[in-house]
Amino acid sequence: MTQNRYVGILLNASVYDRMCQGRKTGHEQISFYEEAAAAHGLALCYLKLSSLAPGRPKRHVPALVRQGGRYARRVVETPAVIHNRAIHLDSRSRARLEALSREGLEIFNLHTRYDKLMLHRLLEQSPVIRPHLPLTEQARPEVLERLMREYPALIVKPSNGSVGQGIMLLSLSEGGKWRWKYRSAKTGAWRSQFFGSRLPVELVRRLRKRSFLVQYFLPLAKYQGRPFDIRVSVQKNESGLWQTTGMVAKVARTGAFLTNVAQGGKVATMEQVFADFPGWNGAELQDRIGQLSVQIAEFLGGRLPGLADLGLDMGIMEDGHLIFIEANGRDQRYSFGEAGMHEVWRAVYRNPLGYARYLSGVDKTT
Repeated sequence: MTQNRYVGILLNASVYDRMCQGRKTGHEQISFYEEAAAAHGLALCYLKLSSLAPGRPKRHVPALVRQGGRYARRVVETPAVIHNRAIHLDSRSRARLEALSREGLEIFNLHTRYDKLMLHRLLEQSPVIRPHLPLTEQARPEVLERLMREYPALIVKPSNGSVGQGIMLLSLSEGGKWRWKYRSAKTGAWRSQFFGSRLPVELVRRLRKRSFLVQYFLPLAKYQGRPFDIRVSVQKNESGLWQTTGMVAKVARTGAFLTNVAQGGKVATMEQVFADFPGWNGAELQDRIGQLSVQIAEFLGGRLPGLADLGLDMGIMEDGHLIFIEANGRDQRYSFGEAGMHEVWRAVYRNPLGYARYLSGVDKTT
């Protein structure tokens, strides 16, 4: 591959269209891609899936390229290497991506959304990772009723959800009643409903309408009195190897149970969190988190084609035990920026393009 050949960034059509119009692209920091491309000696173009048609190979495709301080539509040589940053949930789009991959396009992070229960069952196959997995089952009504006899609190979350949307909490109150905490389908406001041994009709309806999983409520360690977990960016680098690029703590709002920044959670650096726990060996604990994160990425990467860029949510239990919470195939990355970790924020954009360079075979001396 010569240096003037493009590496593609695959975006959702809505982000692509905003770039065309010179509008902001939400949490996707396009300028960081440009910086990363310059650091690795690559030329970038931006694509949307509708421009890539399997079954009739094209030497050229419409794309956006940066020219004179703006992005313009151009027809370019079809990139042989593409970093997928789009979310495609429909089966037709997923099938198109797989067909393109079979036809020879190197698309890494081929899919960016995975069923959480499927990932859990994959990870259960690893004797090294299994001790770090919480009890997780499909959330059918009879399963909830059984687990309610064993645990005082349960988390119910969509198998295919993201940023904390659709998560519900079941907790046993002091009066012996169960409390169901959920968001209203109409207003999005948090609501609570108390019930006895029978699940609320609306909860059962939700479970039958969509696939959910259930976990026992994790006794996460608390920072300044609020539960927190850790977002770990794990990526393949310019040598084709998995590495931990950065970690940042996500802290729930006062009185809340969700740590997701999109749900009102705050961020803190690892140094800030560890300062709250003088009995912890912060450096050793951070090393353990990094090692486990790479083990998880390597294990999943051996079973999911094209996996190269993950955001893992890891928890530290009150007793110091590490627990895997979930994996995100499209890490939104902005938590690092909100924590003031600007060099790490740039690095999580830079490393995937280093991996693109590795896949493309560009000589580092060029």
